[in-house]
Amino acid sequence: MQIAGLTVAMADQPPPPAPAADGSAPTPGSGSIATVEKLGDAPPANTLAFLREQALLLEPGKYQVDFGLTYSVFNDNFALPVIDHSGNVVGVANERERLRLMTVPLALRYGLCPGVQAYINAPLGWANSEVTTDFGTSLTNNFGGMADMSAGFTFQLMKGCGAWCPDVVGSIGFVAPTGHATFATSLLATNSFLGQGFWDITTSVIAVHTIDPVLFYYGAGYVHRFDNTIDGVHVDPGQEFDYLFGVGFAMNPWVTVSGTLFGSTITRYGVNGTSLPGSDQDPIRFRIAVTMVKDSRICEPFAEIAMTPDAPSRVGITFTY
Repeated sequence: MQIAGLTVAMADQPPPPAPAADGSAPTPGSGSIATVEKLGDAPPANTLAFLREQALLLEPGKYQVDFGLTYSVFNDNFALPVIDHSGNVVGVANERERLRLMTVPLALRYGLCPGVQAYINAPLGWANSEVTTDFGTSLTNNFGGMADMSAGFTFQLMKGCGAWCPDVVGSIGFVAPTGHATFATSLLATNSFLGQGFWDITTSVIAVHTIDPVLFYYGAGYVHRFDNTIDGVHVDPGQEFDYLFGVGFAMNPWVTVSGTLFGSTITRYGVNGTSLPGSDQDPIRFRIAVTMVKDSRICEPFAEIAMTPDAPSRVGITFTY
């Protein structure tokens, strides 16, 4: 019975692999799962999704839509011109301004052709301002509606070919003064209020080095602002030079953590043809974000910390479809 049982057990085993045609021994793992090199496809890489506003280029015919909620606070002292009845600047006073701004970002990006995409931003918002001067005057206002609208094009200047040869992306666009602006808010840094009251032309370039799973990026830009008359005062807003650098780390194919330093240098502004000393600004802020991508949908909570008094602090969340 034992021998019979042994015979049954051996009969249940698969036959040994047949020898090769040349009489050599069979290859180990031949005919087993070891010969399968891959099962399915690797998940798509979404590491660059957190740079979709600066660098990520869509394929032709593809588009992305942004919406969300952002809340920012700005509190600073700056130079305020003292103007006589003839419109001449006769002195400079100190003004304290506290702003609260809540916006709903609305943006559309569309791939026009290989390496080129168009964008348009038309945010909505509500703003509260409190202005106090050295003369003892105080003014509080609330405004709501559309903020400044911007549009332009992003294009690939150079394709990367390794860790030391980056992808380089440029952009050119404009900002239209569609948001509510006052003379006081026109002197503030960009994105501190619903509107600034000026037409702008913007240009920028950014380079991205990919050393998987880390991305290192840096760039610079220039904003030319055109003069305008606001609240009966002719304002020369000065010129703006921007820079940024940061690091992104891909936790996995769907989640990226990033930290970015945004900085600007804004030259002193002029009022009624007079340049005001002490009115130049250097807003710097640090942004921390977690970008989560799933099925081409993006959720990005973020916080921006003001590094200088000229910059606002901001928290918010953005959804992209």
